[in-house]
Amino acid sequence: AEGEYSSSGRAPPGRKRLDGEAGDVSSDPVALPASKVVEKLKGKDVSSRLKQGAPPAVIVACGSYNPITNQHLRNLELCRYELTQKLGYCVIGGFLSPVSGAYSKPGLETSEHRVGMAQHAVEESAWVAVDTWEASQPLYVRTVYVLRSIEEEVNHALRGECSLGGAPVRVVLQCGADMLAAMNDPKAWDHKLLHELLLSYEVVCVGRDGVDSAELTKQGTILHGYTKQIHFIEDPFANEVSSSRVRAELASGRPVDYII
Repeated sequence: AEGEYSSSGRAPPGRKRLDGEAGDVSSDPVALPASKVVEKLKGKDVSSRLKQGAPPAVIVACGSYNPITNQHLRNLELCRYELTQKLGYCVIGGFLSPVSGAYSKPGLETSEHRVGMAQHAVEESAWVAVDTWEASQPLYVRTVYVLRSIEEEVNHALRGECSLGGAPVRVVLQCGADMLAAMNDPKAWDHKLLHELLLSYEVVCVGRDGVDSAELTKQGTILHGYTKQIHFIEDPFANEVSSSRVRAELASGRPVDYII
């Protein structure tokens, strides 16, 4: 990345937007779009599960979304199913968090463009929204800061909600096997921040072609010590759709209809 917030340097400024390299704080905070979560809490099914003691949770998926694809959205649905049906959670919302433009990735579109595509993709979803805080930062934001920010903001937005009964909303990270594989690379992930992430948040990893999920947490890997926090799921429909392949199709002039 061109620059980043790290465990040894400056941490990102809460929900404030930073302007320019000097890090001047804008007067306008970046609000979490929590309206879908609030509406979800009004549903009978959600109220019933919460009364039965299911812990409330929101799913967060971080990524470039360059561009967003239908598979990104399907992964969220698979994650929601896993959390609800197998892990006993009550999922009350989900958030996509597009990466900052400072992430040094070749061909990365502007934050505004990628955020716009993501917002268009979820505008008809009853439970998924796009959080623009990470994308608005002038420096690269490590994932744990994003999760912490959303955790604080969603609990602040829902304070006093009787249906929660005082239970804090938990944040669960949804990712692909490629991101999880990168966590085993000490050059890619800040060890201190990764340790904080995996101690504080559960992770649901959707398998990806070409990545052996069982190898990611085997003995000798960085992730081996956090196996209780990581849950693996496989999509029964083999799908090789990825943002990089979509870009390749577009570059070749072939259509990408019904993929994005």
